[in-house]
Amino acid sequence: MPYIDFIYNLFGGNIDGLDLLPQEALQEQCRIFTEGLETHERDGWMLKSEEYLLEHGLEHLKQWLSGNKIDADTGDDHLSHLISNLLMLRSNKLSGRIA
Repeated sequence: MPYIDFIYNLFGGNIDGLDLLPQEALQEQCRIFTEGLETHERDGWMLKSEEYLLEHGLEHLKQWLSGNKIDADTGDDHLSHLISNLLMLRSNKLSGRIA
């Protein structure tokens, strides 16, 4: 798993359980975040409220559940954007940027 090895090396091997996460999904999230730089300010999500991130994530979930699996604006699966919103929300919560 070369991608996982890269992450381990990047953090000095201090991430227990990283090898348990699905590599393909991690790579996809990296791509989603990178492509997001075309329309969003880098790290701008760190300033977003809990409500904003939840609303956008839930909209992607609603679209996916209604059968509209692909986001027309990006060509990505709506689930990928839901996961991105949840990752941003969780990071903001863990870091204390939002209560």
